[in-house]
Amino acid sequence: MALNRLPEPNRQALTMYYLGESSIKEVGRALGTSSQAAKMRIHRARKQLQKEILYMVTDTLKRQAHSPDFKERFQVSDITIFFSDITGFAGVTTDYPPEVWIDALYEYMSEMADILFQYEGVLDNYEGDSIMGIFGAPKAYDDHAVKGCRHAPCLPELGTVFTNHHSPPTKCSHRVRRPHAITQPRRAR
Repeated sequence: MALNRLPEPNRQALTMYYLGESSIKEVGRALGTSSQAAKMRIHRARKQLQKEILYMVTDTLKRQAHSPDFKERFQVSDITIFFSDITGFAGVTTDYPPEVWIDALYEYMSEMADILFQYEGVLDNYEGDSIMGIFGAPKAYDDHAVKGCRHAPCLPELGTVFTNHHSPPTKCSHRVRRPHAITQPRRAR
């Protein structure tokens, strides 16, 4: 395990800070060092863990690359990706009570996902006020770009949704891209 490869003082500092939820000042006190020294131990431990994780991922990929079916598990696909996020959303979250913007965000994202599904899109993820959808993967189809672009005018009016919840109308940014991507075809189970 990567954590076991850290020097003991750095591992202790990292564990207390992240897992024990101690402040840097508390970590320093417990280890008998200054807050600055504790902060440096945590920083060094994080850097070393990043290197270890990179090594572990690279090593795993190298081992998998030697398996006979590695290349067959992936394919290059022509897909359409849809991104959307709410411009100025951070201001809404600080200016209004959470009940207002959480309800509005839930309603908006639900409508966005429903429309994405109507046009055979796949919801890739939600993150904060952003949504990402994919057309043409994991199941390939020829008119993914058309469906990716046609669904955009159907998206809900953000200002209307947020006004219904007594917060200011906000703009939404939509982007559609057509990259080549490495995808994993669906397998029968």
